[in-house]
Amino acid sequence: MFDENEAQFTSRNEITLGCDLSTFSVEDLDERIALLNDEIERLRNEKVKKSKDLNAAHSFFKS
Repeated sequence: MFDENEAQFTSRNEITLGCDLSTFSVEDLDERIALLNDEIERLRNEKVKKSKDLNAAHSFFKS
């Protein structure tokens, strides 16, 4: 049966991890991959920022 929530990931830029991918077209899968790559990059950038903040805090309190 058709699941509206799975098919609408492109309209809301939301992805449900682990969902059934059999209903997606090749274009949908390409778009999903692009969205996930963008999210991975955003997460990596945030991790770098937080690591710098954490290192600065460690340096400050070691002094």
